[in-house]
Amino acid sequence: MTEKKTKRDAAHVLVGEREKTLASAVRRRASSIHFLERAFEEAGCSCSPYRRQLRELETQYNAERIRLIYELDSSKLASEMADLRKTIAEIDRGEHPSLDAAARQAHPFLAVWMLDQVREGNPDVIGLSDQDITSSYAEAWYGGWRPQSLYTPRRSGADG
Repeated sequence: MTEKKTKRDAAHVLVGEREKTLASAVRRRASSIHFLERAFEEAGCSCSPYRRQLRELETQYNAERIRLIYELDSSKLASEMADLRKTIAEIDRGEHPSLDAAARQAHPFLAVWMLDQVREGNPDVIGLSDQDITSSYAEAWYGGWRPQSLYTPRRSGADG
């Protein structure tokens, strides 16, 4: 009898655990009120036929959009743009290292250039955006501007 009771108790424990697991899963699934509200809205709202129609139109629209994008991507215009991007990338690979080196060389003199601009009657340079300041400075640098200190020879201690 003890052996039967032990088997029966073990079976009850397993059934109890299975029921707890089942109840827990059911509670988790039923606890999301959002999905239930959504289902009631879809089932009972008078806009349901319009929602269905909208979903059908969206499906058609997305298919047409994909077709048009594919058509546009394979157009002459897209090909020209791709060729230009390739050309620009090739030029950038060749020229940007030396341009970056020039920027590093010119960087210490940016403040001098800004002071020169203010002294020459262009005080607005201080109020410009960083992009505008650096663009103007780069143009001036490539236009030949250099700080005067680069042109005047330094005196050595023996000359003095």
